[in-house]
Amino acid sequence: MTARRVFAFGHSHLGPLIAAYEQQKRTSDLSYELTTYQFLRNDRPHIVKIDKTWQYNPEIERELTDIIVELRPDLVVMMLQGEQIILTGLTVPEKYYDCFFPGDQDTAANHAYEIIPFDLMLKATLLRYELIGNFIPRIRHCLPDASLACCPPPPAEDVRQILQTDTKHAEIAETIERFGLPPAPWRQRIWKLHTLALRTLYQSNRIRFLEPPYASFDPGGFLRPEFRSDLFHGNINYGKALLQQISGVLCEGLVEGASS
Repeated sequence: MTARRVFAFGHSHLGPLIAAYEQQKRTSDLSYELTTYQFLRNDRPHIVKIDKTWQYNPEIERELTDIIVELRPDLVVMMLQGEQIILTGLTVPEKYYDCFFPGDQDTAANHAYEIIPFDLMLKATLLRYELIGNFIPRIRHCLPDASLACCPPPPAEDVRQILQTDTKHAEIAETIERFGLPPAPWRQRIWKLHTLALRTLYQSNRIRFLEPPYASFDPGGFLRPEFRSDLFHGNINYGKALLQQISGVLCEGLVEGASS
């Protein structure tokens, strides 16, 4: 039986998926073959300014199209969003704000904060993802019906403890030391707002949006220590959980692009 073909592309969040796949490929049989494409390269910028508008390098669009046409994958997996979701939650705003998400109870939002209508919050957050929002329609014609986007990992709760050993983000540690760290519940709700915006963006392009692996987050919605690599990324355990999610999607058969 021919192995199913999965093609994944995106930014640094691909790392755990690639590491987990390479490990499992050496130690066990996999039901699919994974091919990956990373936007970040040392020999060219992945974002360029054309006609006063920032966009993904056109070379990336051409290369992606060629790979997908040649590979004819059974499933395409996208991991485009970067670190801005977590960074937003780590930045102390001039004035704390909140909103009521669809289905929220009256006590869900913090009434001590400025309450902003959800529709306005969602619209403003979507603007932060114009880069992705403008890119997806340009490649949608070559994507199979079975295409999905992975949600970025949830935020970590114990940020200060992580930054004690995470020397890669010394500037963030200095900023937090100077201005403070926003409350954990607020950071979690900001992450939720951004993920709802991403879900809206992808589903409007008939692409399924996949939530983080259930085992990777605690009851409060924060990334468990055993699944994280640093302040922003999951580790190989997170990658293994993603592989299981992908296997589950393949077992479902044809993926409905607009399903949740």
